[in-house]
Amino acid sequence: MRLIKKARIVLLLIASWPGLAMGAQTTLSDAIAVPSVVGVPIRVVGSAPGLDPSIRLEGKAVLLPGAALDGKIVEITWQAVKDGNSQKLQALASPLSSRVRTTAPFLPAGTALTLAGDESALSTAGRLLAASLVAPSRRQPAYARNPVTKVGCDQRLMPAGGGWRLQEMERDIVDGRPGACRAAGPGAPVIAAADGCRIVPDIKAATAREETRLVDSAGVERAGCALRRQAGRSWPIQKSLTGCSLIHDFAAGNSQGETALSIAGDGGREVIVRRCVPDPLRVLEHEKRGCGPLQLPNEYHGIMSAAALAQSRTVIRVEGGEELMIRVCQPDRPLREGSAVLDSEPCEGIWVHDKLGSVSYGTHRWYVKPDGDAGKIYLTSCIQDPQQSYRHDFSFSGWRHDDARHVSRRLARVFVSVPTGEMEILRDYAPDGFEQVHKPEQALVAAGAVQAAGCETWQRRTRRFTWTRPDGSSYQTEAGPGPSLRVTVCPAP
Repeated sequence: MRLIKKARIVLLLIASWPGLAMGAQTTLSDAIAVPSVVGVPIRVVGSAPGLDPSIRLEGKAVLLPGAALDGKIVEITWQAVKDGNSQKLQALASPLSSRVRTTAPFLPAGTALTLAGDESALSTAGRLLAASLVAPSRRQPAYARNPVTKVGCDQRLMPAGGGWRLQEMERDIVDGRPGACRAAGPGAPVIAAADGCRIVPDIKAATAREETRLVDSAGVERAGCALRRQAGRSWPIQKSLTGCSLIHDFAAGNSQGETALSIAGDGGREVIVRRCVPDPLRVLEHEKRGCGPLQLPNEYHGIMSAAALAQSRTVIRVEGGEELMIRVCQPDRPLREGSAVLDSEPCEGIWVHDKLGSVSYGTHRWYVKPDGDAGKIYLTSCIQDPQQSYRHDFSFSGWRHDDARHVSRRLARVFVSVPTGEMEILRDYAPDGFEQVHKPEQALVAAGAVQAAGCETWQRRTRRFTWTRPDGSSYQTEAGPGPSLRVTVCPAP
């Protein structure tokens, strides 16, 4: 009678079992240490929302690759539910996942985590687990309702012959009781792939190294992007002037140059690996070059000497020995000779923009004023006035995405603030050639319903990448079929 009563209670529980609500949360049953090595799993136990309090979720937590300014990112994959009384487990047909960002070394017990994934997987596993708790009758053996279930328990990455071999570990759940964690087959070789990973400069070694992620023969990612001694290409670093500025200091008589760091990528294409910064070895001294004197109209010849009307220009010698003029020909300063005056006056609303120097100049025109009340004799048009200089400002205006190459370039609006207001110099301008890599996340997604193969059931899955751009937007790419998940196996005889 007790067995019959217990069976009725469990069957009633199965019939009225609630489903997993969207945005449901689990809480950690025990505190766990935050993983410190990418790809090394740690066992995690949490509450199972919507199920009996004695039921717990079991899974593994791994550290995701990539350093974040505001903490490490830990991803938990929930694989099975476990009855705390009988210690029986039931695998989830479609694992659930949670993600948390933390700067602490531990996640305390009671930490709330949001569950993501197929909302019916948890309730279905709960029903199957509850059914396994029903006491078997004499006419029906227990194994008929309690098939053997295999669940993953670990994943080990081991070096093998200059490469890596991924050893999957699993345990059998027999009659609801877990067996020992053991190797699942001989292991599978994995290869290094660089798509979606960064190129990291090592300034001391004067090289740049490529991060790699490890994928198996089916293309499934097994370890995220990281620098690995036995994988990834390396290039010599070279200085680049792409997108860099020259800051002119006419009072000090020199110009401070910037440099970036680059490598020669595929096809010889320049790849910037560090943005432009001031280079203490690139200080360029100003040099003056003489120009012909200003020319007076014929009727005013003799009111000033040729020496008083002398002009000069300022140049710097850049890479390769080429001379770059940074101040156009004009007198060095105003002066008076006898009763005649050489001076300049500003031109309103006329500007000269030096994009290489990231500066804009006002303009002026030079004139001679003879003695007495004679008017001004203009000798030049409106030309650059080095005394009226205004640095360019940059404001972020968006991103230019290249989803085919999984990179983005930061765009800026270039403007200058002058006494009469603000002027826009460039819009949607890529200040340098630096490219930010999109971050990939791979998932195995259920493809269709669970399929029966004899007395076994399998879930077909497909591989899908979600790429996150620097602005937080994302897009997906399909990567073909992935390994099928065996949900149940044939019952023991």
